[in-house]
Amino acid sequence: MYKDDSTSYDHMLSQLKQDMPKLGNGFEELQASAIATATLDAKIKNLTALAIAVMRGSQDAFELHVTNAVRAGATRAEIVEAIGMAMMLGGEPVAFNGGKALQFVEELA
Repeated sequence: MYKDDSTSYDHMLSQLKQDMPKLGNGFEELQASAIATATLDAKIKNLTALAIAVMRGSQDAFELHVTNAVRAGATRAEIVEAIGMAMMLGGEPVAFNGGKALQFVEELA
């Protein structure tokens, strides 16, 4: 289950900034720009990121984006629909990832 603790991510980014300052600072700026709300709100951005995470099979990422989507007001039905879109586009291999993401949604309930 996703643990709301960014220590390892923060450590990774800090280390990256130390070892490769231009890359680390650039990545941090890119992330801040992508997350900043302009036209799409936080809920839509996290549902989109969730679908991409399911497509890529990144459990830590889909747990993070399910959590953030819920915090941004996403309903269970919206989360399930985003997972369903990823499964439809990705086919059978992604269906397994979608199943894992759906299990996480059930754990939050």
